[in-house]
Amino acid sequence: RDIQNCRVAFVWPEALAAWPAESAMSFVATVTNPTAVPSAYENMLKFSHYAGEDTQPRVAHQRGWLVLPQVSSLSLTLAAGSWLRAGAEDAALFLDFVPSNDATIIRLEGTTPSGWSFGRSRLCPLALSVCFEPQEEESAAVFMVWGVEITSGLRFQATITGATLAQPGGLSTFSLQTFREDQTGALQAVDAGTMEFHLPGSVHVYEGKLRTITGGVLDPLDKLWSQLPPRVNQPEAAIVWEFDLTMPAEEGDWVSLRVESGPMHLTSEQAAILQIGPNGELEEVTTSKTLVSNREVRLDLQQGLATSPQRYHAYVSAMVLAPLDAPAASFLNISVCREGHTLPVATNDAVVPDSGLDRYRWFAAMSVAFTIADIRTAPLTQIQLVGRLPLTGTYSSVDLLAPLGAAILPPCYPSVCVRVEPNAFGTGQNAALGLQLGEIKLLINLPEWWTLGRNRWVALLQDSERNVTAAPQWSYSDEVSLRLMPAGVAYPAVAGARGAQLTVSF
Repeated sequence: RDIQNCRVAFVWPEALAAWPAESAMSFVATVTNPTAVPSAYENMLKFSHYAGEDTQPRVAHQRGWLVLPQVSSLSLTLAAGSWLRAGAEDAALFLDFVPSNDATIIRLEGTTPSGWSFGRSRLCPLALSVCFEPQEEESAAVFMVWGVEITSGLRFQATITGATLAQPGGLSTFSLQTFREDQTGALQAVDAGTMEFHLPGSVHVYEGKLRTITGGVLDPLDKLWSQLPPRVNQPEAAIVWEFDLTMPAEEGDWVSLRVESGPMHLTSEQAAILQIGPNGELEEVTTSKTLVSNREVRLDLQQGLATSPQRYHAYVSAMVLAPLDAPAASFLNISVCREGHTLPVATNDAVVPDSGLDRYRWFAAMSVAFTIADIRTAPLTQIQLVGRLPLTGTYSSVDLLAPLGAAILPPCYPSVCVRVEPNAFGTGQNAALGLQLGEIKLLINLPEWWTLGRNRWVALLQDSERNVTAAPQWSYSDEVSLRLMPAGVAYPAVAGARGAQLTVSF
């Protein structure tokens, strides 16, 4: 092929004394590198020194410097459908560039942050139906593949599968080089480039569960309601979880809570993030909430969120539309987003929390018709509770739990039960276990008051396991009201008075 030459001449000024023989001479020339890598024969510099116009030049040759053109249109990002969060395994990257030279070897290195690993990765060019295995390299962060056809000027696109994304996320930088082998089999670098993108940090969810709004949000200290699962088609569910972050969230960011799959709708009735203090105390993070759709709630942060070891407690209300699979294959997608960023600042990729999502944490029960006759009575009295649960084809008995402080007189009467349990399911509440379905009548001693207003009578239709958190059907009634008798006492408050009249009214 044609070899392009360029020439420059340096002329020593006549006004100056001649340059001393055998003394070093240096000069500087500004050059433009070629767009393609020259061959070893082309990449030579020739130096000619003339002592005068009529003298023969002294000639020397020197191999030129390494010319390594930059690839154009270079980009590297997470592939569509890949895991996004820092630390995720089996993620996929998408590589796209236009090479300046033909090559057969490609080398990619994750330089920052540390922790990139391509030990199980493969290179899958979009133009081919085959994938290439990497060569052994000096570190897990280096991915080098041989035998790839890379053509000068033709866009090269490939997916790199099986990558482990580096912790903790943030700005990630990479270097790319392509090579070809020369006549001796040595590698000759022909193209190079660097690229960067923002890798989402990790929203690490430690504990997640599905509960009722009452037990999960409004009254989590209620030992019974904190165990009850929500019921299908009832607007009473709450998803509750604990998490931390590897990348900080700033004021002005927002947290997206999104249902990826499953028969569930979100609501904005209850949605909040609370900071967990050193002694377990909870302090609410200031946010404003927006219902984006029935699958997504947005919490705009009016203050930042710190990284681990700071932990947070969060919840969002929901409604379950159908029975859930257990164990669940995914959780709520929780992503911290920032204006101008195409990828989240941090996300959990909707992966199952560390605690798992078995039927004791991720379960929805069916509702059952349960009624109690409206009773308005005085505290510390004995009453006959009258209620009704219709017969079903699946269950023949029910466990009835009284509110805290109310006592069911043993043995059950007039209705019959297996036994009266004074501390049912560790709640401290009385329960009549194994009541027959249909009409229910029991003698009850009422307390002086309902503790913290907890006046619900809960009916659980149980299977042989008898577990509150996975009760297949349940319902409640709060029709028993405690009413103090209005009474008053009046008398003249005069010291030493005799025969004073005292009036009692009720």
